[in-house]
Amino acid sequence: MNPYSYNDLKTLCHAPVSEADFGIWIQQQDVIGFLSRDAMDDEIIVHASMPYAYLHAVFANKFDLGALVGEQLETWDVDASAGWSVVSDSTETWIEGPLERSNNLVFRGGEKIVFVRDFEGSTDSACYYELNQKLAHVLRLHYMPERGAWC
Repeated sequence: MNPYSYNDLKTLCHAPVSEADFGIWIQQQDVIGFLSRDAMDDEIIVHASMPYAYLHAVFANKFDLGALVGEQLETWDVDASAGWSVVSDSTETWIEGPLERSNNLVFRGGEKIVFVRDFEGSTDSACYYELNQKLAHVLRLHYMPERGAWC
């Protein structure tokens, strides 16, 4: 998707005014097509938060998006604010990734691309975003505060 063009997202994030158009829009028939096109593009959306639309991409095992229609879509449960956790039972303790307990097998073993973070000890209660460190290292990306971007 062209990151400078808002037109591709317009149908997803703007509720129509007329009742007839709303009935069509609420079915979200355009979502699968949009996600399929976005996944095949050179530039993809990894995180977007807008009125009526929220997109949060993850690295997942290879799968056929068309095969996930219906019941499988109902189990998509990626929490944008979930991070790595320390987990324990009565005999051991381990570190677990944010997608390990997903209800959907497609996401288990996957990796988050963007982490939505906040710090309760901060006087500024705003959340901030961190990029997956594996991705940042491989692509040699660094966050540049003066640009407000990963470069």
